[in-house]
Amino acid sequence: MFVENVVRYWGQPVAMVLAESLEAAEGAAARVRVSYEREPFISPDTAVPVPPSPESGYGMLDALEFRKGDAAGAFAKAPVRAVGTYTQPSRHGNPMEPSAVVAKWHDGRLTVHDSVQHVYAVRDALAATFGIASDKVRVIAPHTGGGFGTKAFIWPHEILAAQAAKAAGRPVKLVLTHQDMYCIAATSR
Repeated sequence: MFVENVVRYWGQPVAMVLAESLEAAEGAAARVRVSYEREPFISPDTAVPVPPSPESGYGMLDALEFRKGDAAGAFAKAPVRAVGTYTQPSRHGNPMEPSAVVAKWHDGRLTVHDSVQHVYAVRDALAATFGIASDKVRVIAPHTGGGFGTKAFIWPHEILAAQAAKAAGRPVKLVLTHQDMYCIAATSR
């Protein structure tokens, strides 16, 4: 399993508390202290671009090219041109019901009850994380309302719940708060 001692962004999970009740978990979590050394901030807007490694799967995007018509020529010949720079703040899907997962291990098999839209991606990611075959991971995802895209990706809480269930030897439920929905997803960066 991949573990590194680097905090990449605000809101990244760095510790997990297991407890019998929400109140006990909140009380214990309030006593957790994390210390770290700050590194220089790098602004994505001014950072030197780093091309993706071929192993990342993103390298193939460089080879794709789409052309239709002559946009530059049409722009040059246009009798009226509007030029500007437009920016938009980050958007967050925010369904009324936050993401939640229950993970349970039994005889080397993992069962996950998850409020997710893409069960096969979760299954395959969990299988890869734990080094087991995909057919040993079952993801059960009953309809739980709107996801607005936020439940279409692999989130850290799915892996954390499965890790905690394996360590504890019993089922673990992990429910994100609305605050978590704004920051925990950044793991995919």
